[in-house]
Amino acid sequence: ELCAESRGGKPNEGDFSDLNRDAFLSRIQTGNHDAIILSWEQFASIPLRPESETAFIWEEIEDLRQALQAETEENGKNSVSAKEITKAMMRAQQRLATTQAKIAARQGNAVTFEDLGITQIFVDEADAYKNLEYATRQSRVKGLPNSTSQRSRDMFNKTRLIQRAGGGVV
Repeated sequence: ELCAESRGGKPNEGDFSDLNRDAFLSRIQTGNHDAIILSWEQFASIPLRPESETAFIWEEIEDLRQALQAETEENGKNSVSAKEITKAMMRAQQRLATTQAKIAARQGNAVTFEDLGITQIFVDEADAYKNLEYATRQSRVKGLPNSTSQRSRDMFNKTRLIQRAGGGVV
């Protein structure tokens, strides 16, 4: 009986096209929905505010900086781990520059993830988000990925936003 009273929705074909995405997101934003069902492609196409992305990248750079400092104090700046952490910092700084360029070039009032008022995410097939970059002083740990994925970073940032706002992720 609870399901009969719930208000849910899903996008129609074409709602996430470049022309219709903002209108669909505005309907989510202004609607009174209990749930919206999206594919991972649709979920990933909802942008974060560039300012939020920038804050997350600064946090990542700080974590990497601390890991690099600890590694160089213990094993020197020429260790394999120190070099890998340095490369990760350079990649993060490149992402930061790209994100800051987005802020400078932003036009209009596009609806962002933060604008939607999402308080809970239920993720099916979460294994699709497993390749998140991490800072470690050990190199090539068996069983941990050596690569990173934009999809996993996007999910990680969106779940952090929800959790910091007191929401949840399942």
